[in-house]
Amino acid sequence: KTPKAQQLLQQLLGQLQQQQQQQPSAGIGGASSEKAVHAKPANSHISYEVKADASTNGMYQDSASANGTPEELNGAEPFAPKGTSSTASIARISHLLNDSAALQLYLDARHVADILQDCPGIQVALERLLPLLRPLQPRLYSISSSPLEHIPANGGVQATIAVVRYNSLGKARHGVASTQVAERLEVDSYLPVFIFKNPDFRLPADLLTPIIMVGPGTGLAPFRSFILHRIITALQQQHEAAHQQPGQIGPMHLFFGCRRHDQDFLYGDQLQQWHNDGVITLHTAFSRETDRKVYVQQRLREVGDQMWQLLEAGAHFYVCGDAGSMAGVVEATMLDIIQQHQGPDSNAGSAAAYLRQLAASGRYQRDVWFS
Repeated sequence: KTPKAQQLLQQLLGQLQQQQQQQPSAGIGGASSEKAVHAKPANSHISYEVKADASTNGMYQDSASANGTPEELNGAEPFAPKGTSSTASIARISHLLNDSAALQLYLDARHVADILQDCPGIQVALERLLPLLRPLQPRLYSISSSPLEHIPANGGVQATIAVVRYNSLGKARHGVASTQVAERLEVDSYLPVFIFKNPDFRLPADLLTPIIMVGPGTGLAPFRSFILHRIITALQQQHEAAHQQPGQIGPMHLFFGCRRHDQDFLYGDQLQQWHNDGVITLHTAFSRETDRKVYVQQRLREVGDQMWQLLEAGAHFYVCGDAGSMAGVVEATMLDIIQQHQGPDSNAGSAAAYLRQLAASGRYQRDVWFS
């Protein structure tokens, strides 16, 4: 999926060409003393034991085993299944390297291990393979608790993590960090963590300022934190002033979406209770419960008049979640709402200028990522 993956194909091509000319050595163009990784046929049971890679600094890691036969999709059959000549394999790799569209289709569905499986019997020198691996990236999970909240065990924070599991090429795949937390760690285990501050994604100082929050899926996490923080702050104000009623809180509209309310409605009971108590106004979009798919941007458009009134009253508008599709569609919906309500002389340019002014004043804030 990266230029480095393309480099691996180029090295495999070179290895195959070398095999045509002479007996294969233990590594790609290297001395026979090099440690090698052997790729087994794709339909066999494979188990990888990685002692160290470019991201672990020598730390020991176990990776999962996998079973399965790859699906023949995107015209990307294995290069060298049993009985295939080196000439045919060379032709296959050469075609991919010279056809950017075919190469992208091939790489999109595969990890490094899959590429190695497509060339069974080829020995790739470990010293040549490791530089082609991407360093393991840190995972950033939004905090879903308030610093004012009492959390057992001498304080702490809560995070909302979606466990990544999917099937590709006939094999089950698992997210590295999410399944580590969900399945392999025991209670009271320790992990290295760090706080990544986002100064441009904060609550307004005034409790009365309206806030509009759009967070489908785990994009809900910071908004649960926002809501809790406002509730606890209001209760503290009540205690400090010896009032019978908690402090006033401005309108809070939360737009949450997921596939089904009975499967992935995160914090559903708590959110519904807050809505019933009048603490928040909850707008839900369960996209797989009806024949017509419904998403958060549609719920936003349905209450466009009210959203415009809140913006004109000084509301802050927040978006958290997928940057690849959701965030852009939500922004386009807001631009439509703004243009519809600005007046007869409004146009796309004036709506965009309005939104830019919201962002410049800190009233339009996004915490988004590419999944």
